[in-house]
Amino acid sequence: MEKKEWYFLLFLVSLSLILRFIYPALTVFDHETVSFFDIAKSISFSNPILFGYHTFETFGPAIYYIYYFLSELSSNYLIHVYFIAFFNVLAVVLSFFFVRKFFNFKAAVVSSLLFATSIWHLYYSRSVWNPSYIPFLSVLFFYSFFSVVCKKEYKFTLLSFLSFGLMLHFHISALLLLPFFLFYLRFFRDRNFWKYLILGVSLLILTLLPIIFYSFMSGENVIWKSLSYGFVQTKSGFISNAFESIVFPFMIITPFSSNYFNGTEVFYGSIFNFFIYLSVLILSILFIFGLVFIIKKYKDKKYFLLLFSLLLVIFLYIIRSKSVSPHYFLILYPINFVIAGVGFSYLIDKYKFKNILYALFAFVLLVNIILFSYHLYILYNNGGTNGAYGILYKDKLDAAKFIIDLNDRNVIFYKHGNLGMLSIFNDLNYDVDVKYINNYEDLLKSNGVIILDNYSRVGYSGLNSEEREFFSKHEIKNFHGKLYIMKI
Repeated sequence: MEKKEWYFLLFLVSLSLILRFIYPALTVFDHETVSFFDIAKSISFSNPILFGYHTFETFGPAIYYIYYFLSELSSNYLIHVYFIAFFNVLAVVLSFFFVRKFFNFKAAVVSSLLFATSIWHLYYSRSVWNPSYIPFLSVLFFYSFFSVVCKKEYKFTLLSFLSFGLMLHFHISALLLLPFFLFYLRFFRDRNFWKYLILGVSLLILTLLPIIFYSFMSGENVIWKSLSYGFVQTKSGFISNAFESIVFPFMIITPFSSNYFNGTEVFYGSIFNFFIYLSVLILSILFIFGLVFIIKKYKDKKYFLLLFSLLLVIFLYIIRSKSVSPHYFLILYPINFVIAGVGFSYLIDKYKFKNILYALFAFVLLVNIILFSYHLYILYNNGGTNGAYGILYKDKLDAAKFIIDLNDRNVIFYKHGNLGMLSIFNDLNYDVDVKYINNYEDLLKSNGVIILDNYSRVGYSGLNSEEREFFSKHEIKNFHGKLYIMKI
C-alpha cells in the first residue's frame, strides 16, 4: 500500500474505535439477552448446548459459547459490548480492503467512511444482540466470495463457506446468501478448485453439526422448523413488504431512522431534521449514480456481482411476503455502502465539480457524527428511549448502586422478572434476597426495595390505579422516568 493509504487506514481505525467504544455504558441492557447469559452459564462437558439462539431463529449455538467464554473472563456486562464493538471495527476495516481490492481507492475511502460513521451500524456495533455479529461475517463472506469468482483465488472458498455457516448461528436471514454458491459451479472443471470446495463444504457442515445432533437427540426436525420459521412470521401486505424490502437496504446506510431508535419521543428540531433529509438526498444521488454506473458495467463480473447481491436479497424478501425489519438486511453490508462509494467515484471521474462533491461528502460524514454524538447526549440525559434503545445499562447500574447505598438486601420484583438486575448485583458483589410477587395482597405483606421497569410490557405501565397510587406514595427514586425504586 502507498503511504497515503496507510495514513487513511490509521484514521479509519481510529475513528471506528472512538465511535464504537466511547461511553459503552450507554448501551441497551435487554433483560431478555441477559436471560440467555444464564443459559450459557450451564454449559459444561456433560451439558453442552447444541440448539440455536431462540432455537428456531438460528442454526447453531455459537452465541451461547461466546457468552460463556466472555463471562468466564469477566462478569461485567460491558465485556460483551467491547467484544461486539471490536468485531464491528474489523468489519469496517475489512470493507476498506474489499473495495480497494475489487474497485478503487476512492470508492474504498467513501464506502468505508460511510460504514464507520453509519448511525445504524453504530447501533448494532454497541448492542449485545445476535444480529450484531452479522456485519463482520457478511463483509468476510463477500470478500471471500468475490475473491473466488472474480480472481479465482480458490483458497477463499473455505472462508466463504465458514463465514456463511457462522452467520447462520446468529440470524436465519443469512440463508438468503445460499444462492451465491451457485456461481461456484463454473469452476467444477478445475481440479484445483475441488479440494478447496470439499474443505469448504466440510467447514460448513462442521458449523451445522450442533444443530444436526440436537435434531437427532431431541427427536424434533429443528432444521426444518428453522428453515420454515421465516415463512410463519406475520404476513404483511404485498405493497408494504415490497416497499420496505426495497427501501431498507438503502435506509440503513443513511442517518434516517424514522422512529426505530427514538420511538414516539421527539428529540430533533426542524433544523436537525432538515440536515438529516439533506444528507439522505446526497446519499440517494450517490446510490443512484452508483447503480447507473454498475448497470452500465454489468458485463464486468465484479459489477454484475454487486448488482446481483443487492437485487437477489431484495427479490427474495419480496416474494417471501412477510414482515421485515432493518436488521434483516445486515447481510448486505458492505454491498450497499460499496454502491454509494462507486457512485461517488464515478461522479468524481466524470464531472469537474470535485470540490463540491468532496464538500457534500464531508457534510454527510459530519451529519452522521453529530447525529451519533447527539444520540449519546440524549441517551445520557434521557436514560434511553421508548424505541430500540429501551433502558440503558448505565441506568440499571446506577439503580443497583443506589440500592447498595441504601444497604437493603430485600429486593422485590413486581409482576415481571429481574430485568437483568441480578447480574449487575452479582458483578458488584452485592448479595440480595429476591422476591417475585405477582399480586397486590402479597405485596402489602412484604418489605424491602421494589424495582419497577416502565419500559417493559408488564412493568409499570401495566399497573392499575390502586397500585399506581401505592407506588407513587413509596417512590424514593426514579431514573429518567423509566426505572423506579420504591421502599416499603
